[in-house]
Amino acid sequence: MTTDALTYAQSGMKAAETRVAIRAENIANLQTPNYVPQTPVQTETAVGPVVRAEPVGGARAPAAFIPGGLTAASQVNLAEQFVDMRVASRAYSASVAVFDTANRMTDELLNVVS
Repeated sequence: MTTDALTYAQSGMKAAETRVAIRAENIANLQTPNYVPQTPVQTETAVGPVVRAEPVGGARAPAAFIPGGLTAASQVNLAEQFVDMRVASRAYSASVAVFDTANRMTDELLNVVS
Protein backbone atom coordinates (compact mmCIF):
# COMPACT_ATOMS: atom_id res chain seq x y z
CA MET A 1 0.00 0.00 0.00
CA THR A 2 2.74 2.50 0.87
CA THR A 3 4.64 1.44 -2.26
CA ASP A 4 1.59 2.49 -4.27
CA ALA A 5 1.64 5.87 -2.55
CA LEU A 6 5.37 6.25 -3.23
CA THR A 7 4.88 5.37 -6.90
CA TYR A 8 1.94 7.75 -7.26
CA ALA A 9 3.85 10.55 -5.51
CA GLN A 10 6.84 9.99 -7.78
CA SER A 11 4.58 10.19 -10.86
CA GLY A 12 3.06 13.40 -9.51
CA MET A 13 6.48 14.97 -9.06
CA LYS A 14 7.52 13.97 -12.59
CA ALA A 15 4.25 15.34 -14.04
CA ALA A 16 4.74 18.68 -12.26
CA GLU A 17 8.35 18.83 -13.43
CA THR A 18 7.25 18.23 -17.02
CA ARG A 19 4.60 20.98 -16.80
CA VAL A 20 7.21 23.48 -15.61
CA ALA A 21 9.65 22.43 -18.36
CA ILE A 22 7.01 22.90 -21.07
CA ARG A 23 6.03 26.35 -19.76
CA ALA A 24 9.69 27.38 -19.35
CA GLU A 25 10.39 26.41 -22.96
CA ASN A 26 7.46 28.54 -24.12
CA ILE A 27 8.78 31.52 -22.17
CA ALA A 28 12.36 31.00 -23.37
CA ASN A 29 11.19 30.91 -26.99
CA LEU A 30 8.85 33.88 -26.70
CA GLN A 31 10.73 35.85 -29.37
CA THR A 32 11.78 32.89 -31.53
CA PRO A 33 10.36 33.27 -35.04
CA ASN A 34 7.93 30.50 -36.06
CA TYR A 35 8.06 28.89 -32.62
CA VAL A 36 4.90 26.89 -31.93
CA PRO A 37 4.09 27.02 -28.20
CA GLN A 38 3.37 23.76 -26.42
CA THR A 39 0.70 23.06 -23.86
CA PRO A 40 0.90 20.40 -21.15
CA VAL A 41 -1.75 17.70 -21.39
CA GLN A 42 -2.18 15.60 -18.27
CA THR A 43 -3.70 12.13 -18.18
CA GLU A 44 -4.17 9.73 -15.32
CA THR A 45 -2.73 6.22 -15.31
CA ALA A 46 -2.81 3.40 -12.79
CA VAL A 47 0.53 4.60 -11.42
CA GLY A 48 -0.28 8.30 -11.34
CA PRO A 49 -0.44 11.35 -13.57
CA VAL A 50 1.50 11.64 -16.82
CA VAL A 51 2.06 14.91 -18.71
CA ARG A 52 2.94 15.25 -22.37
CA ALA A 53 3.49 18.32 -24.55
CA GLU A 54 1.19 19.09 -27.46
CA PRO A 55 1.34 22.04 -29.84
CA VAL A 56 -1.05 24.82 -28.99
CA GLY A 57 -3.97 24.68 -31.39
CA GLY A 58 -5.70 27.61 -32.98
CA ALA A 59 -5.00 29.93 -35.82
CA ARG A 60 -2.21 32.45 -35.71
CA ALA A 61 -2.62 36.00 -36.94
CA PRO A 62 -1.15 36.59 -40.39
CA ALA A 63 2.24 38.32 -40.24
CA ALA A 64 0.68 41.52 -41.63
CA PHE A 65 -1.43 41.86 -38.46
CA ILE A 66 1.37 41.37 -35.94
CA PRO A 67 2.63 44.67 -34.47
CA GLY A 68 6.16 45.73 -35.41
CA GLY A 69 8.94 44.07 -33.43
CA LEU A 70 6.80 41.12 -32.41
CA THR A 71 6.74 37.64 -33.90
CA ALA A 72 3.93 35.11 -34.09
CA ALA A 73 5.52 33.33 -31.13
CA SER A 74 5.07 36.52 -29.10
CA GLN A 75 1.43 35.60 -28.80
CA VAL A 76 2.37 33.26 -25.93
CA ASN A 77 0.30 34.32 -22.94
CA LEU A 78 2.92 34.99 -20.25
CA ALA A 79 0.36 35.15 -17.46
CA GLU A 80 -0.92 31.69 -18.40
CA GLN A 81 2.63 30.33 -18.50
CA PHE A 82 3.56 31.71 -15.07
CA VAL A 83 0.28 30.74 -13.42
CA ASP A 84 0.56 27.16 -14.65
CA MET A 85 4.19 27.02 -13.45
CA ARG A 86 3.00 28.12 -10.00
CA VAL A 87 0.22 25.50 -10.01
CA ALA A 88 2.77 22.85 -11.02
CA SER A 89 5.04 23.99 -8.20
CA ARG A 90 2.21 23.49 -5.68
CA ALA A 91 1.40 20.09 -7.19
CA TYR A 92 5.06 19.11 -6.84
CA SER A 93 5.04 20.17 -3.18
CA ALA A 94 1.87 18.14 -2.57
CA SER A 95 3.46 15.08 -4.16
CA VAL A 96 6.55 15.52 -1.99
CA ALA A 97 4.29 15.62 1.09
CA VAL A 98 2.62 12.36 0.00
CA PHE A 99 6.05 10.82 -0.58
CA ASP A 100 7.28 11.92 2.86
CA THR A 101 4.13 10.65 4.59
CA ALA A 102 4.34 7.25 2.86
CA ASN A 103 8.01 7.03 3.77
CA ARG A 104 7.26 7.80 7.45
CA MET A 105 4.49 5.19 7.43
CA THR A 106 6.91 2.59 6.05
CA ASP A 107 9.47 3.49 8.72
CA GLU A 108 6.81 3.17 11.45
CA LEU A 109 5.73 -0.21 10.10
CA LEU A 110 9.31 -1.45 10.11
CA ASN A 111 9.77 -0.20 13.70
CA VAL A 112 6.66 -2.10 14.81
CA VAL A 113 7.68 -5.32 13.03
CA SER A 114 11.27 -5.33 14.25
